[in-house]
Amino acid sequence: MKSALLAILGLAWVAQGQSTFTDPAKSITLRYSGLKSFEYKPDDVIRFSGTGSPVVVDAVSSGLVLNGNELSLLAKSSAKLFYLQEATLNGSSVVISDTKVREDFEVSRKLRTELSPEQSRTRVDSATIHYKGTRTEGELTVPSKLRIRSDTAGARTIKKEDKDVAQTYTQNLDLTGTSGVMSLDPNAKTTATNLKKGTIEGVVEFNFNRVEKDADTAEPVVSTLVGRGDQLVFDFTGTVRTIKLVGNVHMVGTGSYTADINCHTFIITVDEKLQPIRYEAEGGPPGVGR
Repeated sequence: MKSALLAILGLAWVAQGQSTFTDPAKSITLRYSGLKSFEYKPDDVIRFSGTGSPVVVDAVSSGLVLNGNELSLLAKSSAKLFYLQEATLNGSSVVISDTKVREDFEVSRKLRTELSPEQSRTRVDSATIHYKGTRTEGELTVPSKLRIRSDTAGARTIKKEDKDVAQTYTQNLDLTGTSGVMSLDPNAKTTATNLKKGTIEGVVEFNFNRVEKDADTAEPVVSTLVGRGDQLVFDFTGTVRTIKLVGNVHMVGTGSYTADINCHTFIITVDEKLQPIRYEAEGGPPGVGR
């Protein structure tokens, strides 16, 4: 009852400025300035619809941060923690899936003892974004122009002339398109990315950058793939993980991925850390790309 009373008091403060609501476990926080509707049942459900500049939702138990000028959501409770199930964002909409946000929360709740050595952050920007999911998976539907940025940083050990060498790396994927649908794992056990699979319609602009620094070398190795195509399809769920650009493709690579190719289909095969290990071009005579 006390939690419900605090929520009511928070709603009463709307006329004076920004209001904040946080559940007792601090698994979800809402910050808003205009309220359309609100329902809170402890250990059961949160329903919210409101406005702000922007409305901000920190769903830390899922590693999700949402903000937009208008936002409505449904969150359900599991083991006294709230997890986002549905959300619609309109106006300067942003959805961020961040493994460090989730793991920091899990450490604070003693659900884990330390952070993973690799962390991933994916951000989706658009005018309108729809989210639908469960505790273990989610889907983003973006009906308008979008931008996706996925950043990963970590360390690993590689073999060089039969010796183990420590390597650090950063990896950035930047995509733009006209619309898209993608699934993600808010509670991903591996942190190479929380993206699972998706389709982006275009023209799609593709920009991949990877920087590797070996402990036994002075200079890092920088590799890039920059291209465009009519559609991009990615699938990181199986043993063979691919990024595929289709239709009027032009791809230019530098560093470890040297290429300058015009084709109909360009397929990048990546490992479990999303490092490109092979690329293939199919179809189309020279000059078919843009």
